[in-house]
Amino acid sequence: MTTRSPAPPASDRSSGADAPPAILVGANDDHRRLIRGLMMMHHQPIAAEAPSLGEVPAGTETEKARMLVFMAPSEGDAWSEELRSTLASHPGLRTLVLLPMDAPATRSSAARAGARAVLSRPFTSRDFLEALDRISPAASAKEGPPRAAAPRRAPRE
Repeated sequence: MTTRSPAPPASDRSSGADAPPAILVGANDDHRRLIRGLMMMHHQPIAAEAPSLGEVPAGTETEKARMLVFMAPSEGDAWSEELRSTLASHPGLRTLVLLPMDAPATRSSAARAGARAVLSRPFTSRDFLEALDRISPAASAKEGPPRAAAPRRAPRE
């Protein structure tokens, strides 16, 4: 059984009042709905939501966004170039990439594209919320340079 460190005190977590808005991108409606629920539970405002990076609506709310949660598709790797291009044109976006599976090459593609944090499915809600906290602009002052989340260990039998 794996032991985890205790959750950070509520005072250390982002609250909706000071959390910068995020953009949520992913092709699967059910997955977006699930991630949206986790973000709302964490009081993370969502400025925009879209099935792909190319479909993120333009507007004032989207321009205020400082975080991007991107659910990478399970087929192909063209998404990494699209993500790199998006981040090059919006350098202030801090990105969490959610991968459909844990593959070192895909994890490396996400990091090269500019992701500040990477999680592979399956992940726990706690892992997601910790990663969301890591990409928050408020966290950058505390933690320093970006880092990718460590791969999950297989459970012991």
